[in-house]
Amino acid sequence: MPPPFIVWTIPPLTVLILMLFIAWIFASIPVYIAAKIIAGKKASVGKAMMATVIGPIVFTIVMVLSSITLHLFLGGLASILAVALAFLAWLASYKAIFDVGWIGALSIAIISSIIFLVIIVVLSILFTVLAVI
Repeated sequence: MPPPFIVWTIPPLTVLILMLFIAWIFASIPVYIAAKIIAGKKASVGKAMMATVIGPIVFTIVMVLSSITLHLFLGGLASILAVALAFLAWLASYKAIFDVGWIGALSIAIISSIIFLVIIVVLSILFTVLAVI
């Protein structure tokens, strides 16, 4: 005899993929707003989502490769220089995706970080207030 109700379970991998997709969209919103402010009509949600994926990938690749390579020549200073090079590579991805200059790419990075922090603070206050109620 079948059970009186059907239990719907979602496989953990599906939940992970869904959560990563939601996080990707959430992280793309500040980048889109900042790019819209700086690049104007050149900015789109698709480009912001592409920048949100490509930027960290480029950062990681440059960080790892430059850390390993520079460590051979500079020792402990390699990490500091590797972070700077990786950040420049991230800015280069913004520069290419949104078709802006270096200052524009830096502005997008700074403004999107500020917008992201504001969103996080507002959401934490909102959730704290809702938890008290």
